[in-house]
Amino acid sequence: MTMSKLYSRAYTQNKYLSMSPGQIILALYDGVLSSLEQAVYAMDEGDIAKQGEGIQKALRILTELQASLKTQNEDDISTSLFLLYDYVSRQLVYANLHDDRDTLMYCGSLIQEVRDGWAEMLKTQTTQLSPEDSESNGYL
Repeated sequence: MTMSKLYSRAYTQNKYLSMSPGQIILALYDGVLSSLEQAVYAMDEGDIAKQGEGIQKALRILTELQASLKTQNEDDISTSLFLLYDYVSRQLVYANLHDDRDTLMYCGSLIQEVRDGWAEMLKTQTTQLSPEDSESNGYL
């Protein structure tokens, strides 16, 4: 591994270590969206390998998001998110097998909606916390 790759990896690791858990989730949503964008572009270009890479990366991130959920109650938001991630994952596999651009775009729109809601929730939490609270909770 080259020195520049080592530095890049160290930078990325430090970047995530300085984030709050909420910010990490936001970064994961952004990763899914970026991967889906790559897959759509590759599909448009006829690059099957890159299309598969983008979809596989999105699937890996969705698996991490699912694993991070605490599904204690059947009625809570964690269960709803778990089911959404499962649905999107199955749709991504379908889209990859059938070269279905519309399904990829639809999956991206679902994740974008959740991502935007998450970002708004983080912003609201940050503005409602006092400086002492935000330091102890890691929201700023």
